[in-house]
Amino acid sequence: MINLLLKLSETDKRLILAIFLIVILLFLIVGLIYDSFAHIMDKQGKKIDALMSLPIASGLIMGRKQFKKIAHYKNDVQFYKTFSRIIALLAVAGVLHLIYFLVMEYVFIIPLNIWGTETGFATILYTFDWANIPTASFFGLTLPNDWPAIINRPHFVLEAIGSYVVVPLYVICMFGGFMTILAYLSRTIRIYKLANSLFSSDLSNKRIHDFSALEQNKNVSGINVPQDVAPSPDKK
Repeated sequence: MINLLLKLSETDKRLILAIFLIVILLFLIVGLIYDSFAHIMDKQGKKIDALMSLPIASGLIMGRKQFKKIAHYKNDVQFYKTFSRIIALLAVAGVLHLIYFLVMEYVFIIPLNIWGTETGFATILYTFDWANIPTASFFGLTLPNDWPAIINRPHFVLEAIGSYVVVPLYVICMFGGFMTILAYLSRTIRIYKLANSLFSSDLSNKRIHDFSALEQNKNVSGINVPQDVAPSPDKK
């Protein structure tokens, strides 16, 4: 193994080091993405606890089926309330895009490409020539050995000002829609977990002698709670 490393050229050694660093970076990125998704799903799932705390505390829900029905209804309302805002923002972005298209095509007679590097959003981004990336042969494999050339540097173009507004709106809508769906799925998973834990026949984790919550809400739930009743005086 040592002899093999000694026979490698400096280019091969740098390439091995670069591949090693890229693999470590990929593992870090995947780990961060996983932790972020787990945190977001846990946080969004806990929102169903807040939505269902009052019906549970008041004693209005007496079974698993009833809990799921009310929880799914509240989850759907929360989803449509949030998603309607995304749709409204998407509609605004679509109207702005249409106006921008009409102005560019019929007033300035300039072809419109909101993602392009000439009159689009990419004018303010670095653009690399990925199609002609430098490569080198490594143990019979053709691998990239250098960063691709830059074919566009950030610069402001007046004709692309519409794309500077429309593209971020589209990105916000896509990200917001994805997060809304993820939150909905997280709350749905939480509903089934709560239904199984709150209405389980397993009493190992339940305080069966704690009647404080029932006593507090007995008038609402209609559940009779054992109480210390003072003996009535004997009738003479």
